[in-house]
Amino acid sequence: MDPILLNFEEIAFRMGLKFFYWSDKSQALFINGRHYIFLNENQSPQQQWQDFCHELSHVLLHTGNQFHMYPLFREYQEFKADNFMYNCCFEIKFEQKYLANPYFMINKKNPF
Repeated sequence: MDPILLNFEEIAFRMGLKFFYWSDKSQALFINGRHYIFLNENQSPQQQWQDFCHELSHVLLHTGNQFHMYPLFREYQEFKADNFMYNCCFEIKFEQKYLANPYFMINKKNPF
């Protein structure tokens, strides 16, 4: 995978999402027919990646306003978003560590 594509700003742009940094908690919003992802600017790059993937899941998989949902359904959506984030971040880490460096895979008996 092209390393430039492992940039959440580029991913948001290519998906037509509006993306912003701000000082509040990371979140995804749908306003006037557009999706927005807001990431907390004070977090580490690793935490921002995790939050981006979590919020991207809400954009791709969920509808509605969580403030008007039953608490158990909101919790279900959060579990699904976390699961998406874990899978997405694992794939990104795998590609960065192993696929970008075939020498590592050849010279290790068991890289996993």
